[in-house]
Amino acid sequence: MKKIIKKYFRVPSIEELKQNRHLKSIFGALLNRGYLWHFHRHNVTRAAAIGLFCCCLPMPFQMIPATALALWRRAHLPISIALVWVSNPVTMPFMLIFQYKIGAFLLNRPYTIEKFSVSWHWFTGQFLQVWQPLLLGAFLMGVLLSAAAFFTTKYVWRFWIIRRWQRDRGRVKMRPLNKK
Repeated sequence: MKKIIKKYFRVPSIEELKQNRHLKSIFGALLNRGYLWHFHRHNVTRAAAIGLFCCCLPMPFQMIPATALALWRRAHLPISIALVWVSNPVTMPFMLIFQYKIGAFLLNRPYTIEKFSVSWHWFTGQFLQVWQPLLLGAFLMGVLLSAAAFFTTKYVWRFWIIRRWQRDRGRVKMRPLNKK
């Protein structure tokens, strides 16, 4: 499983994360805790859930809450930070609109965004209308993605281990214990 993740995802190295000035200034010596860097099933499943939950937060610097949650829940820090980048400058507008629409649907409100423009005037004028549906949709999407990531990672890891055990059991001949 470790080879697959390293092959297809660029996970930040330990040194890159420890030298990140933002994380270092906020968390300091807490980044030296060993459980943040151990790669095993429980750490990785928690990290997947944390990373995808934090990627849905409609805020800048999502790596900071992801790091705080990884410290609190004893999760693998590089994976939780790498998964935060699912929401990047390309995907973020689509995610925010989708989250807003989900929230507006659940609150039974009409969609009030007619035209979007990146300006302070638009933001201050529209913020009071969109913040409740946006936060509800973001929270719901974060919880659902987080749960899906947790259980998917857990069961894929389990499947991988069982398959490996079966493959190895077929390769190794068992000898009788009482043979002298």
